[in-house]
Amino acid sequence: MLVAGLVLTLAGPALAASPKGKRTEPPKLTRPMRVLIVADSRAGCEPNCAEWISAEGEIGPDTPALFSRAFKALGDKKLPLFISSSGGSVKAALAIGHEIRKRKLDVVVERTVFQRCEPTPSACDREALKDGDKGRPQSIGAYCVSACVFILAGGIQRVVPAYGFVGLHEIVAFRTYRRVRQMYRVVRGIENGRPVEVSRQLVSQQALPTTTVETDPDYAPIRAYLTEMGIDTATIIPLMLATPRTGVHRMTPEERLTSRLVTRVGSGTELLPRATQAAAVEVAAVDAAAAKPIAAPAQRAAALSGVLAELTLFYPPAGETVEIYIQLKSSGPEMRTDQFFADIQLGNGARAVARNIGGGAAEPLYATLTYDDFCALSRSGESSLKIALRATENPGRARMLAYDLAKSPSFAEFAAKRCGKRVSSALPQAPTGEASHPRVKPKAD
Repeated sequence: MLVAGLVLTLAGPALAASPKGKRTEPPKLTRPMRVLIVADSRAGCEPNCAEWISAEGEIGPDTPALFSRAFKALGDKKLPLFISSSGGSVKAALAIGHEIRKRKLDVVVERTVFQRCEPTPSACDREALKDGDKGRPQSIGAYCVSACVFILAGGIQRVVPAYGFVGLHEIVAFRTYRRVRQMYRVVRGIENGRPVEVSRQLVSQQALPTTTVETDPDYAPIRAYLTEMGIDTATIIPLMLATPRTGVHRMTPEERLTSRLVTRVGSGTELLPRATQAAAVEVAAVDAAAAKPIAAPAQRAAALSGVLAELTLFYPPAGETVEIYIQLKSSGPEMRTDQFFADIQLGNGARAVARNIGGGAAEPLYATLTYDDFCALSRSGESSLKIALRATENPGRARMLAYDLAKSPSFAEFAAKRCGKRVSSALPQAPTGEASHPRVKPKAD
């Protein structure tokens, strides 16, 4: 009787689309994706408020099961998918994309701002969110990078705003060797003068540490999938191959349309029923003394005093710019932001102009700030940002707004990460590793 120990080594492929240097193991998810069915929280939608599927976070091996759960809960109901993700498992993303196409769903690069997470998103317990929670769509700060692009490709309509962030890079593949130590009780005998095995019984089994090595990725399944989804691989694959895994290529609006990855420039709200119905009566401002209507340019200039501006800074997951968004709101008739622009002056003397580039009347004013200007601002200690809001047809009159960026925790965190110097902040630091989009209220008018 002989007791023998055997070590069995099993190998399985794993694909990921995360930037890397020289890895010996796949990247770990820092913020796993949450997939939830959301009800519209915006006023005026009752009693039939819109719904959508929210998917935010990194794509892991278990993410397809989360989508399956949501699809099962919906039954035959079709809802648009609003997604914001830095990528993750390519294999999982392809499986999700196939299911989305099978169900003929639309996909939008869009975040969801949950009602229970306002006004302090950083303090929100995302694990406590559940199906049916109320929220509102928000295209600012949404992005779809790496493996997320394959989920986007699965949509019937694939919607991204003009300023949206869609990023690519080459994929990385890993092969994981899982070793198992198995102990057997082996009974041997003698037959015709030769030792033979009579029986074998497993006595114990112990998992040993795994070993993961990088392998050459196979783009054939990627090409086949994108072709099936109607994407032009002759455009998109070279962009992937030309971008190292340590970086991200932000697709231009032209590349997104030429590759057919994006079928429509817009926001998620365009796929939802209107939350509020605008009055069917056109309201005109009137000069009481002259008893006659005021010219449209003068109306817009006068309306500046009633306009509220909300500033959002977005620090993308890659690239060389910080993005500035100015959302305009008014208590009057529906605000047309394409009739306004904003001159932005930073405390260090740098300037920028924010305009509506999305085409929609309600799109935010948009501008970018280079890292050089951002870091110069953070190092100067002068974190003020002044905005002169002007009507396009009457730019001579402006409403002045001022903001203190140092009051945003994300300003200090991002400056420390990108500029090598921590900037003092009166607020707690935002979670590390997340693209942040703080809202800063004006301190003066």
